[in-house]
Amino acid sequence: MEKVQGIVYAYTPEKRYDMVRDLGIDWIRLNVPFPWTDRLDGTISPRWESVKAAIREAAEAGLSVMPSTPTILDYPESICGTYGTPGFYDAVRRTTRFMAADLGPLAPSLWQCMNELDIPTFSGDVPLAICAETCRQSAYGILDENPAAVCGTNFASWRPESRAACRRHYGAPGAHCPHRRGRSHADAFGIRLKSSDSRSRPIFPSPL
Repeated sequence: MEKVQGIVYAYTPEKRYDMVRDLGIDWIRLNVPFPWTDRLDGTISPRWESVKAAIREAAEAGLSVMPSTPTILDYPESICGTYGTPGFYDAVRRTTRFMAADLGPLAPSLWQCMNELDIPTFSGDVPLAICAETCRQSAYGILDENPAAVCGTNFASWRPESRAACRRHYGAPGAHCPHRRGRSHADAFGIRLKSSDSRSRPIFPSPL
């Protein structure tokens, strides 16, 4: 896939997608929330419907959208189960599979799986290994539904915690990680995860 240029677009009442286009940008990232209020495959939340409408409006304005899946803190344990358990990972995979199916052609290619999982802002005190596996399972769910999708993630910095998370995703110690200081987050979307791969393999089996 060719390199793309985009921005993170905050939700505002103005919805000034025309200003985004005037910048010469045709990709935006929009965060998507956990979609249900009560149980898996249960009642769709008003927030999900609102964000889906925003993605549709952006597409109608001529913009391509890269959804960013929920952080680990946004998967409610009351619905998904305890962080780090097999049931929790299955719930994450099931959730992102639904997201990919429900958005369909509104999100045909690029997905960001979680956001900056290497800092407490987005992962609290959840261990890094659990956050990394949650990120991996979110990619598997998307690719279960849309094998043509390209999934990636981004890190907040290049601290030891970030490098550890990168190694968990990209393979053996020393493997190249596409997100380095000074490089675009979009660089993370050059490797495709095959949905048929074993769950024990890294989310992105090969370096760029």
